[in-house]
Amino acid sequence: FPTRRSSDLFPSHDTYTKSISVLAGTLNSNNFELSCIDFSSSGSLTRAINLGTSKVSVSGNWNLATSTNLAFTGSGTINMSGTSAKTFAGGSANYSGVILNQGGSGELTITGNNRFGGISNTVRPASIKFTANTTTTLDKFMFNGADGALVTISSTTNGTRYTLTSTAGVFAPYYTSIRDSNATGGAVWRAPINYGNVNVSNNLGWDFSNSNIVTGKQIGRASGRERVFR
Repeated sequence: FPTRRSSDLFPSHDTYTKSISVLAGTLNSNNFELSCIDFSSSGSLTRAINLGTSKVSVSGNWNLATSTNLAFTGSGTINMSGTSAKTFAGGSANYSGVILNQGGSGELTITGNNRFGGISNTVRPASIKFTANTTTTLDKFMFNGADGALVTISSTTNGTRYTLTSTAGVFAPYYTSIRDSNATGGAVWRAPINYGNVNVSNNLGWDFSNSNIVTGKQIGRASGRERVFR
């Protein structure tokens, strides 16, 4: 099965009004911006997805049923833009370097033990659910809500935690409601109440104390910029 470039698939525009399914061979986005309804890849045949620096907007669901014999590369953005409830079924794949963005008003559910370059949001309010008992590995955690328009992160099963892990850094969302989250891995997880964050229940590893009690400086990475807590 040959390598297909996005310029081959979409010769006159970068919006595809149907769905994309990769069953074998290589899909190379060629750094073009793409839009589709659903994006999927399944089966056990050798296949590769090279996202490059592309932004892929998915208005429906992302479904990697399995990551067996799948190579995923790139440093772009997967934008889940749907306005109805949608699922990112990651297949427990390594999306290192890729940003997963909650870009639509529909609730986003993330399944699998995936690794991402980061997770972000560009809509407010926003709702993201992680499957209970799964582990999501991150390099960046870029949630930012607003007063009266919080980002809500929670488990698919009330009272059963999901795990967020990173080996280093300080992660500091603001105006984010957090429930059933186990934050670990060596990074510092800061969600000061006076920055609009809400400690709902059953959280581990988070520091919700007001930022004015922190000694020295901590650098938080949120919405792509640094914030200093004093």
